[in-house]
Amino acid sequence: MRKNKQWIIAGSVLLCILGIVGVFGMYGIFRSGEDTNPPELDKDAVEWADSQDAGSSAGSSQDSISLPGMDVMKFKADQKKQSVNLYNPKQNNCYMKISLFLEDGTMLYQSGLISPGMGVYEIELTDGLPEGVYRNSVIKYECFTMDDDCTPLNGAELTFIIESISE
Repeated sequence: MRKNKQWIIAGSVLLCILGIVGVFGMYGIFRSGEDTNPPELDKDAVEWADSQDAGSSAGSSQDSISLPGMDVMKFKADQKKQSVNLYNPKQNNCYMKISLFLEDGTMLYQSGLISPGMGVYEIELTDGLPEGVYRNSVIKYECFTMDDDCTPLNGAELTFIIESISE
């Protein structure tokens, strides 16, 4: 009977230790600063040069996020490399990831994180588009906090037309 009590006490102590370690680990107390990686910014993003910020937003408060809209994007037919104007308006206080899709959900492009006031002018599509008009294409904006956690914020999906034109 005495051995059983010793095992019960030892098991209880072990469970308490594991519980304490688990709680501290959950709150990051045992983390070394080396395993927290800063967010990966898009390597192709450059300072956005357009002087007129054509972004649209639901309001003008500091908490709102401006999203650039477009009606038509022109591509060179059957080519992966394309000239574009995708950017994160400078008044935003968040990172943006921008993706392009065809109406059927086929992803054409996805950026890395783009800082406010930065843009991408040259992209490489997953595949060249044959000549044609692609209605109901989608530009998807995903927004994230500008800290190491990169917490997702609101985003949006807007439709537009892709015109893939032969040169």
